[in-house]
Amino acid sequence: MLLRESLAKGNEEAMLCHGAQPPPAPRVQFASNLQVDA
Repeated sequence: MLLRESLAKGNEEAMLCHGAQPPPAPRVQFASNLQVDA
């Protein structure tokens, strides 16, 4: 839960800095790719 909260805070900060939705986390994409391949 703490990890998710920290990620959510980072995403909020990125949105404030970029003024738009931040790109998806590369870690999530990499993990999803591994799951799909497996």
